Amino acid sequence: MFSPAQHLDLALVALGEIQYIDKAIEELKSEEYVVQVDAIWRLARFKTKESYRKLYELLDDETNRATSRDTHSIVRTLADVTKDELLATVEDPPKGKDAHDTAAWKAWFAKNKQPIE
Repeated sequence: MFSPAQHLDLALVALGEIQYIDKAIEELKSEEYVVQVDAIWRLARFKTKESYRKLYELLDDETNRATSRDTHSIVRTLADVTKDELLATVEDPPKGKDAHDTAAWKAWFAKNKQPIE
């Protein structure tokens, strides 16, 4: 599903090339849903303060991005995509019914301040 270029971005960020974080954040403004989802995937794996701050903001993005051409597909909110990517990438995430609860994720960030402070 994801290309080698995305993994290259991860390696470059790990080496200090922070412009790839800015690029992913900018891609969240795209009108293409798949571009936005890809950007969230990378931000969750960059594991930097800046990327976690943006993911924290996205927890509140419940905007319906479905368009008339999406009639045969499910278009989830960026908040839901963010929660799924955080579930896959952080230690001790909210579980059970809290796994997709915004308040539970905000409590997780309050408890685990090091990613964003």
